[in-house]
Amino acid sequence: VGLVRPLEDETVSAMLERVTRDLAPRAIKVGMLGSAAVGRALLSWLDQWPESLPLVLDPVFSASDGTLIHLIFSLQI
Repeated sequence: VGLVRPLEDETVSAMLERVTRDLAPRAIKVGMLGSAAVGRALLSWLDQWPESLPLVLDPVFSASDGTLIHLIFSLQI
């Protein structure tokens, strides 16, 4: 892993709104969130979609080189 940089929750919210402005998702896949604030932003955004929309939670715990990413973020949160 060369660089791990979490995004601000406002950035994530803006990205989610923009990407779904023209097309509604048929499924949603969630990976590494980076902070509790980003998690709350995601939950707020998810409220507008039906509960029947498929949601896949795919947390990232380590990089392909073995670096434990979840430990890096857990120390910062």
